[in-house]
Amino acid sequence: RLGGGFSFEELKAAEIHPRFARTVGIAVDARRKNTSEEGLKLNVQRLKTYMSKLVVFPLNHKKVQKGEASEADCKAATQDRSRFGKSVAHPSAKAVKEAVLPTQKLTKDEKKKKVFKFLKNAISAERFFGQRIRKAEKKAEAAAKKK
Repeated sequence: RLGGGFSFEELKAAEIHPRFARTVGIAVDARRKNTSEEGLKLNVQRLKTYMSKLVVFPLNHKKVQKGEASEADCKAATQDRSRFGKSVAHPSAKAVKEAVLPTQKLTKDEKKKKVFKFLKNAISAERFFGQRIRKAEKKAEAAAKKK
């Protein structure tokens, strides 16, 4: 998900420890849960792409540890200064245009409809549904007692 951070499940699937992820610029959100398999796979792929492009400079260049870049990799590294990086998958402008419905003229019937009033009445009906049923039941009981 763009913005909030990656879930523990996504990090585990990408084989990244959450504590390490925070040190290399990956946001971690402990509260997030994955709701779809597609979203999980997409985010895992984003993480793997990010990690493949990441160059971790060694703390001690004389004693390079596992996971850190070699001297040649450090010299060849260039910083990605684009806003989102090239690893983030964004929808193309063409896909966005296809998804958006074209504007259309309102018909006379559509102009006559009072949508706001309809929505307010629907919200009110839902809100007072229980009270109206109880009121109708009491009225029916009173009518039955009269007979």
